[in-house]
Amino acid sequence: CYTQHDARFVSETGYHGCPAKSSIEKFIDPEYVWPYFDNKQWNLHSSDQKNSPHRVMLMHNQVKQLFGTVPTDMDDYILASQISQAEAKKFFIENFRLGRPHRTGIIWWNLIDGWPQFSDAVVDYYYQKKLAYHYIKNVQQPFLLAFSEPENWSIGLKAVNDTGKVLPCSYEVKDALTGQVLTTGEASVGEEVLLLEQIPYSYAEKRILMVSWKTPLGSGCNHYLSGYVPFAYDTYKKFLNQYGGMNNEKE
Repeated sequence: CYTQHDARFVSETGYHGCPAKSSIEKFIDPEYVWPYFDNKQWNLHSSDQKNSPHRVMLMHNQVKQLFGTVPTDMDDYILASQISQAEAKKFFIENFRLGRPHRTGIIWWNLIDGWPQFSDAVVDYYYQKKLAYHYIKNVQQPFLLAFSEPENWSIGLKAVNDTGKVLPCSYEVKDALTGQVLTTGEASVGEEVLLLEQIPYSYAEKRILMVSWKTPLGSGCNHYLSGYVPFAYDTYKKFLNQYGGMNNEKE
């Protein structure tokens, strides 16, 4: 289980995400672009090269795990797959950053494809960025607020500061979709991971929590899926439309 491992350094961890539709249309013949079931060209371009559906169905199952169902529309499927990948890689990185000093290193796999394929890269062969690229960029900022996993009916809001300086910060936690403010506060954050607050948590209540903060270095925000899977795909799409899905992304 990802939450129970005791590794200090992980040299490779990945999660699949579907490439952009425009990219798929460049390396898959028109008659094989969609659907992906029993599709020999999708199988060939799925990092397997044995015409096995294993990795194609892995993406399918990852979407089903997060959302409880798999979209039949190609655009929605691609987005759902990229959300699944983005949330997974965001979690991997946060898990290690919040686990400092016991856990201090992670190499997520991988940045870009070496040939056109369905894979765990966050930038596809044609340089199209998947959603995971933006989520990773956000949670690798030197200063980060993130939520730990639930324990005793609460989740910890924690601060990570890799700037080498003590930073004052102010923060606000709210329900991303309703706008309800759950808590606000101020803190001074040094080099140790700092527990700011415990936020009440219910496994049955599905919410997307948004934390925003300000420091002398600037402002930022992060989110957390609160509750057990599956989450409603349409609700997550609403969240992306409302917040842009990029969080701190600045090109």
